[in-house]
This record gives sequence, C-alpha cells and structure tokens, in this order.
Amino acid sequence: MTKQLKIICCGTKDFIDYYSDDLAEDCNRFGYEFEKIVTISEHTYSAINHQIQKDMVDYMTWNNHDNERVCFLDPECRIVKPIPKNWIESKEPHVFYKVDHGQQQTSRYVYGATLPTNIIMQPIFVSRHDLIWMQWWLDASISLSDLQNRQYVPQELLIQQSLNFNKIKYSSGVVTYNRGYTGKHEVVAGSWTHEDTIIQHPRIHATLDQRILPCSPERRDNKMLSERDLHNHYEHISYDTIQQIDQLMGKENLHDWPAETQIKDGWHCIDKWQFKPRTGQVKHQDYDMIKYHHSMIRKLDLGVKTPAVYHFNN
Repeated sequence: MTKQLKIICCGTKDFIDYYSDDLAEDCNRFGYEFEKIVTISEHTYSAINHQIQKDMVDYMTWNNHDNERVCFLDPECRIVKPIPKNWIESKEPHVFYKVDHGQQQTSRYVYGATLPTNIIMQPIFVSRHDLIWMQWWLDASISLSDLQNRQYVPQELLIQQSLNFNKIKYSSGVVTYNRGYTGKHEVVAGSWTHEDTIIQHPRIHATLDQRILPCSPERRDNKMLSERDLHNHYEHISYDTIQQIDQLMGKENLHDWPAETQIKDGWHCIDKWQFKPRTGQVKHQDYDMIKYHHSMIRKLDLGVKTPAVYHFNN
C-alpha cells in the first residue's frame, strides 16, 4: 500500500501564525496533507522545545495510521521540491545529520562531558512503529532534565542514542549549516537553494525577529551578525558573490559592488540584505534590527582604526 505523507508543524500559536502559511502553501502545491499542532506557550525556549517533543510523541501515540508517513517540520521550513519517494515509502525512520558552519563532515563525539546534538529534530520522517524509540527518546530526555526548575535538555541531544539503544535501523541524510559544503544540499539550514535542495530550514528569525522568544538570547543581543546567519540567508546570489560582499564590507568599500546592488537611503541593497560599508552596519529587509557585519570582529581584535570601527565604538 502506498504511504500517504503528512507534514506536521508544531509551535506556539504566535510562531505558527507568523511563519506557517508558506509551508502550508508548499504542501498544497505538492499535494501533501498538512496539520498544525499548537504547543502550550512557555516562558523559556527550553520548555517550549520540550513541549514540542512531547507533542510529537503524543501524535505518534494517538493519531498515526499504518499507511501514514509523517514528516515533522518547523513552521518556518519550506519545501522546495517534491519529497523523494524513498523518504516516504521507507519502513525506517529517515533523519538528518548536521554539517556545521565551516565544516565538511558531520560532528562526532570526542571524549569529554559534552555530547554533540548531531541529528536535527526537524525535518524527521517517521511511521507508526517508530513510537517505541520516540517514547524512549522522550523519557530519557525527561530523566536528564531539571524538572523542578523546568530546565530541559536540548531535544536533539538523545535522538541518535535513542535509535542506537533501541537497535533501530534507520536511513540518514545531511542538513548543512555550511553554505560552502561540497556535498549535497538536500536539506539546508538557511534560505538558499542549491540544484538539489528539497527542504529549507531558515533560522534568521531566531536572531532578528523580536516578536518571538529567542532560542539564544546571547545571539539576539549580540551586536554582531554572525557569518553563518548572514551567509545562510542570502536567497538568490552565489557563494562567490557572498564572499565578495564580505571583502567589500571588510574594506569599507563604497564602490565595486556587484551589478545587482541598489543604493537606497544610504544602504547598499542586494538580495534581501542591506549594508552600510562605512559604518559596518547590516540589516535584513524583513526585520527592524540592525547589527554589525562579522568583519568588525577582526578589526576590533587587531585594534585598527577605521570609520566603521569608530562608529561601532561610539
């Protein structure tokens, strides 16, 4: 029997309201059933993610059918191309290992007290018989958490351990956080598309959208926009052009910008990003927050004196 793919997104009501419409349109375009699960709103990102993990397990417990294949996606995700048939028809869970920014391989455990969160929680493809290991995953996560103070371990921490402990055979792919990754870009942690991109998982809202609770308050409050956040959220220009813009911002060059750049109100605008080379400032057209280009970090470390450094210090 051919399996029916259902896309399920989980999140707080405000987050789903802000971000899920585009994903719903993608599902309609490709003919996938789409369902929203509204998570109980919490005061911390830790508690929200724990509740989403619980909602995922609850769904698999009560609502999943034998011929249903479920893909859990965050509301902000986009489906660029039809989901491959083998991801849908497989009897095994299909997961995605992370390739971090600047890396060409997935992270591995190195002896010490810290475990890598090397499998992303969403997207993940599962079926009804995956409930056993998913329940173990939830129970193990709860056992390691500080329930009294409502501090929960990262929901991605124990996915691989849960699969391996329960001796689950599974297939896997890669989600790349590295715009310069030389392997397949089937799932990308950003807004760009490659010739083989199937799913996008943008993450810039976590840094710039002040309407929502930040997953990392430090990243939200940091005056610098990280190289990863910037590189991964250009939508239409090449990686070579991205590196060219980095050089222009580093040199505070007002000229020699790519031909598609437009000047508006003193900003150099390209793709969805806006830059002020002489101040080092950068912003995204969809958000009000202004940060500084990551080249500023090196200038400050070197102690150089430039117009942009002067602007930053004052």
